[in-house]
Amino acid sequence: MTVPDHYGPSQLHLIRSIAEAMTLQLDLGQLAAKVAELVAEAVEADVCFVHMVDNEKGTVSLIGATPPFDSQVGIVELPLGEGVAGWVARNRVPAVVPNKWEDRRYRYIPELKGENYRSLISVPMVRHGDIAVGVINVHWREAIEDLEYRLHPLKDVANLFAGAVENAILHARIIQRESEISRFAKSVLTATEMERRRVASEVHDGVGQVLLSLLFHLDAVSSIISSDDQELIKEINQSRELANMAVSEVRRVISALRPTVIDDFGLPGALEYLKRIYPSLEISLDIGEIGEVSPEVEVTLYRVCQEALTNVSKHSGTDRATIKLKRFGGEVVLTVIDKGVGFDPSIPRKTESFGLLGMKERMDLLGGHLEIYSQPNVGTTVFAHVPAVE
Repeated sequence: MTVPDHYGPSQLHLIRSIAEAMTLQLDLGQLAAKVAELVAEAVEADVCFVHMVDNEKGTVSLIGATPPFDSQVGIVELPLGEGVAGWVARNRVPAVVPNKWEDRRYRYIPELKGENYRSLISVPMVRHGDIAVGVINVHWREAIEDLEYRLHPLKDVANLFAGAVENAILHARIIQRESEISRFAKSVLTATEMERRRVASEVHDGVGQVLLSLLFHLDAVSSIISSDDQELIKEINQSRELANMAVSEVRRVISALRPTVIDDFGLPGALEYLKRIYPSLEISLDIGEIGEVSPEVEVTLYRVCQEALTNVSKHSGTDRATIKLKRFGGEVVLTVIDKGVGFDPSIPRKTESFGLLGMKERMDLLGGHLEIYSQPNVGTTVFAHVPAVE
């Protein structure tokens, strides 16, 4: 930035001081307070206000001020276009007001004690696209004759500070969008689990009950037929086996749709229950105290563990697995370990388990992440990290 030749020492000091302040690790509120202090001192003003413009909400809000008005930061807010600051923000041009009581744009705000001040200058902070991101207002108790001269350094300060305000606005919007996406993702997961529960209930009350009724009828038929009719007995026994297989499959589907064991025993108990689902595996558990976690987190970690054990059972070549569930600070970490054949992660695999891909996506939606480490003839370890606190 080129500094005009007519700037005096105090004005040069102002520009340099604000540039230095912007290099410090200050949040926007601290920086705005510092700018207000430096501006008031440099132009010999009695008070300085720094406002931020929210074009989406249509407001101009106070983010920094010299004492005693720093207590009003975050409280005072104007509709865009109202008051001198609102007018400047909307029109993106400075306002030099020798006597604000004679200016129709002025709006009295009791909290800012406007009755104690007469002259003011208001300058917009304008960024790319000719968008006002903020306004700086300076006030004097008495009428000031050289207001136009004092306007020049204020315009440069506004342009210099505008970048910091714009970055803060963009950062706030990113945080807001991330929060909205997170809330939407959780609502989707909740709706999905409710739908899974409904389908599981219908399968249990519909197909499940029909199959159980079929088994009862087969038992009744087998009790009344003649023992001499071996062919019929054989067919009934085969039918019974098929019906039992169907019942087992229905139970597996219901368990996959909705792990009701979580509702009954919580996540630690549900992981213990997995031993029954995978009888071919010798599963050891190391479960610590994890505190309160959301239902979405419980279900997701359970499904990650279930998918990992399925892969151990099908692909690892071992019949042993270890499940660990621990809390580390603000994270809950699920670990599933096997000492099987493993694989070389550097070699691209032709296909990746759709189950694992789904788990990775669910973990991402919850703000967590899934990591898989493996080595040939050493085994595979699956880590699922998820925030513990909502």
